[in-house]
Amino acid sequence: MIEVKEISVKYKNIYGIKNASFTAENGEIVGLIGADGAGKSSLLHAISGVITFEGEILYDNHPYHSPKEAEKFKQNIGLMPQGLGLVLYDFMSIKEHFDFFREIRGIKKDIEYENRLLNMAGLAKFQDRLARNLSGRM
Repeated sequence: MIEVKEISVKYKNIYGIKNASFTAENGEIVGLIGADGAGKSSLLHAISGVITFEGEILYDNHPYHSPKEAEKFKQNIGLMPQGLGLVLYDFMSIKEHFDFFREIRGIKKDIEYENRLLNMAGLAKFQDRLARNLSGRM
């Protein structure tokens, strides 16, 4: 379970997101929808403990208020940011990315689960496509 309480992220004197709150139970899928610059990535980076934020996040009823406090939970949180070379290695395919990130996290290979994720994301038929050849949506 994760509970996000009044999370705000500031860049100098400008808020990337202000006072965001939501709760997600185990197994629940939450989507963040908004225009460019609405703060979706800022919120996800705060939850993942990548950037400094104001407010409180509870992961499995354990609170954290900073990237340092989030360290003990990062092994349970996955973040795949888009754009600006933040994630994808342009010379690797989607399938190679799955293998790479699964292996560095020590996750057991589960082809059925990976196929479900690829289908859900609309990427199943593009597994062999190199990251440099993907559209932003992909």
